[in-house]
Amino acid sequence: MKQLLAISLYPLVVGGAVVMAWQLLYRLQLPLASILAPLGLAFLVVGLMERLLPYRAAWNVPRDDVATDAAYIGVNLALRELVNAGAKLGLLALVAALGLQAPGGRYWPVDWHPLAQLALALLVFDFFEYWFHRAAHRWPWLWRFHAIHHSPTRLYFFNAARFHFVDWIALSLIEVAILFAMGADPRVIAIAVVFIQSHGLFQHSNIDVRMGPLNYLLSGPQLHRWHHSRLIRESDTNFGNNVIVWDLLFGTFYLPRDRQVGVLGLLNPDFPQTFLGQLKAAFAPRPLDKPADYHGREAQYEAAIEAENATLG
Repeated sequence: MKQLLAISLYPLVVGGAVVMAWQLLYRLQLPLASILAPLGLAFLVVGLMERLLPYRAAWNVPRDDVATDAAYIGVNLALRELVNAGAKLGLLALVAALGLQAPGGRYWPVDWHPLAQLALALLVFDFFEYWFHRAAHRWPWLWRFHAIHHSPTRLYFFNAARFHFVDWIALSLIEVAILFAMGADPRVIAIAVVFIQSHGLFQHSNIDVRMGPLNYLLSGPQLHRWHHSRLIRESDTNFGNNVIVWDLLFGTFYLPRDRQVGVLGLLNPDFPQTFLGQLKAAFAPRPLDKPADYHGREAQYEAAIEAENATLG
């Protein structure tokens, strides 16, 4: 039974959420319910399954992080809605100021089935998110913000929204503005939001999910855990937020078959763990993600992490 759940849980819940959103939008024309109902159900199922089918039992024990993650959820979800509205209004204002016509589907296959449009949408905006995400790991001024997403020392569904608001706004703009500028139906964007959020819950969940062949299509939990490894050579992989296609094409796909992920988080054990502390850390005079003596001692720190990984079994 557990093996069957491990294989079927992700496609049933995420696929079910997308189909529910599609039906509520296109058949029943209930836009608010089309987002709240499937995401509410996904939230409940994932939260329950973390207790029944955990990937790592120790990750179910709070580490003074629940209040921090709750704050990120409240603030960032509100910001997402503001960005959604602002991006659309801003693009319309730009079109009007330039004396142009709104795209109206000229650059988007509006006659495709909504679920086919969703697949295309994920490929399109994840291409841009892939390069933004990769840049955030390379450019120090972007990493200051993105480091917050790598600060948890455990993964569970509640920290899927742990992003500095600068990072979160940038990702939301990429998702919404590109599709809207290309003329995608707002209903398709709404379905994409349902996929992104329900997929994100699984991506960070503490559930022993087995993705199988889907690991070569979607950036699910088995792949994303390695992206949160404390070892930099492992966390600098699997940059896809939703699909993994671009990692496969550009050589950043990583999925060891002979072991499980080790310790997670940033190198600096003193990195702030409170909501306000992390927001301020991005603007600190000296980057706080690594200990002050890290440079020049990289090998020693890596050896210490490997030793700690060995104790996890």
